[in-house]
Amino acid sequence: MNTKIQSTIEKFYNHLILMDRDIATASAYRTDVLAYVNCTGDTELKFSEEKIYGFLRHLRGRRLAPATIQRRIIGVLRCWRWAYRAGISNEPPLEMKDFGFRSRCRRRVTRVLNENRFNDLLAYLEEHSA
Repeated sequence: MNTKIQSTIEKFYNHLILMDRDIATASAYRTDVLAYVNCTGDTELKFSEEKIYGFLRHLRGRRLAPATIQRRIIGVLRCWRWAYRAGISNEPPLEMKDFGFRSRCRRRVTRVLNENRFNDLLAYLEEHSA
C-alpha cells in the first residue's frame, strides 16, 4: 500500500475524531477501509458500486456474521461519503439502504461543544473550505 493512500485514510480517521466519533469506532472504520483497499486494489479511494459489491461478496465469502459484514460496509460507506465531499472520489456514495441495512440508532444525540472543540471545528472548516 502506498504512502498516499495511507495518508488519505489517516485524514479520514482524523476527520472522524474531529467530528466527535469515539476512538474505537474511528479505528474500526479505518481498519474496514484498509480491508476494502486490500481486497479491491482501490489505491486512490476512487470508490465505485462495482468495487463495494465486490468487497461485500468477499466478506460474505469469508462467512462473517451479518452484523460484522454490515459494520464493515458501513465503515467503507462513511469513508466514501467523506471522500466524495472532500473531492477525492467523483462517484456519489451509495447509502446503507442500498444494501438493505437499517441503522439501530433512531436519532442522533446532539452534544454541546466546549470551547476547544468549537475552535477545532472552526479551524477545520476554515482549512477545508475553498
